[in-house]
Amino acid sequence: GDEDPGGLVAGSYTVDVMDADGYSQFLTVQVQDPVPVNLNIVQQAPVLCFENPDGYLHVQGTGGTAPYFYYLNGSLTPNSTGIFENLSAGVYQITVEDANNCSFLATISITGPSQALAFSNISKNDPTCGANNNGSINFGATGGAQPYEFSINGGQNYQPNGSFTGLAAGTYQLKIKDANLCVTSIEILQLTA
Repeated sequence: GDEDPGGLVAGSYTVDVMDADGYSQFLTVQVQDPVPVNLNIVQQAPVLCFENPDGYLHVQGTGGTAPYFYYLNGSLTPNSTGIFENLSAGVYQITVEDANNCSFLATISITGPSQALAFSNISKNDPTCGANNNGSINFGATGGAQPYEFSINGGQNYQPNGSFTGLAAGTYQLKIKDANLCVTSIEILQLTA
């Protein structure tokens, strides 16, 4: 008859196999431990803009016995794809669990800017009377990802620094773009003669 000797530990066993006619033969069988469950990172993407949680993580279980289920930061809801989207910058605990409830815990970091892209040190010099094009605007940037680009026409044109000279009286729309193409909201600045 069929027998299922469950609960065996890894090792070498001698098995007596008997056929329907009563002939028996001793065979040596090796029982091996399964390969431990582990986790591989398939793809990982950082957060590009501070205000936008667009981090991405794709992990894949290995070893153990498929199928695998994935849990993010102790969640009780399993994820069967290993894909986690819309992540903020930070440290995440990912648990992979196989069909035998064996598991592995990994700590994975999603990087990103530590501060929002913002204006800094905005200053202006209005044009003097009689000389229409001697005004200036200077401003800097903080946060986001360097290098920065600067615009005074609402983002139509950018330059690598925030120093603009030879300006006439008028309304200027200041904008900053960082290395990840994140853009600040517009700051309106008026130069008067």
